[in-house]
Amino acid sequence: MKNKIYLNPSSFVSTSGKPETLIASVNRCTRCNACVQSCPSYLIKPEETASPRGRVQLIRLILEGKVKPQHHLPLIKHSLQDCLLCGRCTLACAGNIAVAQQVSCLSKAVNLPLMPASLKFFLHLKVLSPRFFDILIRFIQFLRYWKLFIVTGIGKKSSLYWIKYLHQTMPAPKQSLQAQLRKNKINISPKKPDFIYLPSLQACYAEPDIGQKTLQLLAPKKTHILFHTSTGFFEYLHGEHTRCLSQAKHLLTQWEKLSSCKAPLVTDSWETFAFLKNYPILFASLSGWQKRAEVFASHVRFVADFIKPKKSALNFKTALDFSGLLFLPLENISFSRRILKTQAGKNLLECDYSRFPIPLGSVLFARPAQAEQVLLENVKDVARQQIKQVYCLSGWAALILAHALKRHYPAAQAQHIVYLQDQHDRI
Repeated sequence: MKNKIYLNPSSFVSTSGKPETLIASVNRCTRCNACVQSCPSYLIKPEETASPRGRVQLIRLILEGKVKPQHHLPLIKHSLQDCLLCGRCTLACAGNIAVAQQVSCLSKAVNLPLMPASLKFFLHLKVLSPRFFDILIRFIQFLRYWKLFIVTGIGKKSSLYWIKYLHQTMPAPKQSLQAQLRKNKINISPKKPDFIYLPSLQACYAEPDIGQKTLQLLAPKKTHILFHTSTGFFEYLHGEHTRCLSQAKHLLTQWEKLSSCKAPLVTDSWETFAFLKNYPILFASLSGWQKRAEVFASHVRFVADFIKPKKSALNFKTALDFSGLLFLPLENISFSRRILKTQAGKNLLECDYSRFPIPLGSVLFARPAQAEQVLLENVKDVARQQIKQVYCLSGWAALILAHALKRHYPAAQAQHIVYLQDQHDRI
């Protein structure tokens, strides 16, 4: 007898900071088809099972008991593993239905891994032992610097192919952001800070210039930097809800102690920003914590908010990429677009330059063939519209797209939006 698979209809999902049960979210779907043409997986493989509408109806049938997931696992996993968790369907949906979060809930229920086990263990070390994780990163940087990956054979095994991909994608090894700040004797934990900065993994290790430029934008105010601090996002996607709540509570409490609920918490990661804005849904069943989370979410800021652009400073065709995972706060996308519009003027491509998002996070490694195809379509859109510069809201997206452009269309570049301030400073 097959083990019974349970999908909790009371699980909370949301894209607006307001919690909604899974069953209520699914039932709001009118099957209008607006989401279908915005879905990159459907555009590549036009099948109903590969569309957001098909996935939503599959979840609805499971919740209503009309489909027994343990009897149809191959079909369910086939439908789910095409999803890039990009949230484009939610942007197109008049009801703002959180399809990517619904897919995430079902993926956990059927035990569909969203990343290779070795990568999951590696990233989990960041939570379990931050110091050891930092040492491991430095060791990897040492191997990269001395070009020892070929000698050691790391990345040749299929289970570790993600290491080889990261090695090819990441820029030249650099000293970590924390090490750079210590070398320059910069105080990273001042008392009564004006800002609290939560740097992304990319800003800490892969591209520390993002962190440096963020701090420049926040200067001369006092900034407390939260290194080795987990938001709970990793556990939300790949782990247990209890661990996610525990990490979220820790961050929330830490912010309250540092700032007395006054200082803005700034992040350079679009995924982190959007997740923190949706903290209230994590505590939907805990009213006291939910009120505290609402206060916290109102103080979360994205780094683009502090850019001071100069009107019409860009003399080349440019575009904004807002690829992310699960959450896409529309008002903040619009705000970032207005900043870029001020700087670029008529050189900003007004319409969204690409129908294809940049594959991010675990999706890139769990489904490499599909991710590569989607990324190539993105590059084609850049070339077709003769864009010279793409500004990304995610450091990870900027690194991935920059590598793809270098391979297939070197006439264009991709950067994190924090570098937009450089264009202003040159004028």
